[in-house]
Amino acid sequence: PGAGAAFTVDLPAVASDAEDPEPPFTAEVLVVEDEDSHAAHAADVMEPLGATVHRVRSVTEFVAWAGTGRADLALIDFNLPDGTGLEILEKLMLRASRPRCVLLSSIRSEEMRALCLERGFDAVWPKPLSVGAAIAELWAARD
Repeated sequence: PGAGAAFTVDLPAVASDAEDPEPPFTAEVLVVEDEDSHAAHAADVMEPLGATVHRVRSVTEFVAWAGTGRADLALIDFNLPDGTGLEILEKLMLRASRPRCVLLSSIRSEEMRALCLERGFDAVWPKPLSVGAAIAELWAARD
């Protein structure tokens, strides 16, 4: 009594020549975010799911990127150093192949959400980006 118990479990070794599984998504994702920690978090969530992440920090950087850049999904912050996410959205809406546009914001008012959806964002998610939201948006961007 009081000495406890000891258990031994023997598991067979399994050799595997299998390669790493293919990621579930292969999307180009644009992250428009001036805060390094939020941009890094979005990349940390998206990249393991198979996304290639491109980042710009401002409207000015977006304009430079837009000349040659391509995205299936754009995650856009509302407050940028030289403008707003609405300006980015307006420019993306002019493209021949418009990506799915998602506002990521720490502003959580229903008025902000309604305004952004009315102006053309496909979805509005709170920061930080959750894995569930990332999967939902990558899935929606496939269509």
